[in-house]
Amino acid sequence: MILYGNQRIMVTTESLGIVAFGDAFAGYQEFVCKTAYRHKHDVTLIRTAGLLLHRSHGRIHMADLAAQSYLSSSQFERQFKHYTAISPKIYARIVRFGSLQAALLVNPSIRLADLADVYGYSDQAHLIREFKSFAGCTPRDFAATAPAYFELRQNEDWCDFMKQYFNLSYAG
Repeated sequence: MILYGNQRIMVTTESLGIVAFGDAFAGYQEFVCKTAYRHKHDVTLIRTAGLLLHRSHGRIHMADLAAQSYLSSSQFERQFKHYTAISPKIYARIVRFGSLQAALLVNPSIRLADLADVYGYSDQAHLIREFKSFAGCTPRDFAATAPAYFELRQNEDWCDFMKQYFNLSYAG
């Protein structure tokens, strides 16, 4: 008999289909691991947090994400980093950068100050500094060269798709 928490579980070598002591020990370890960790790898909360980050274009506060996950901020950050290998704040920056890139591809002449306001940057300089850290160039340089590389800007269907997908009604 095994006591696990407040449960009493009857485990016999016959119930595990084991004959030798070594097999019994290995079977016991496997049973305990399965029982102890069966709820440990539920990534639903982390997946939901990722979706919320995408829907908000990276503008949701980490404390709000943690609260919606029913975790403390530190526990949420620890679990997010465990399953994604990056912190939720860095992931939010990546999402915000991707949305910013999409907005520039759809409308390269949009004012950077307007984009800074829409995406929650403190000012235009903050937007440019963050963009350069990810892309290695300024937003204007990216916007000027992007159509030459992608040639997708010519296609109205693609622009409509990008506007719809990233909810960029203000970009065009």
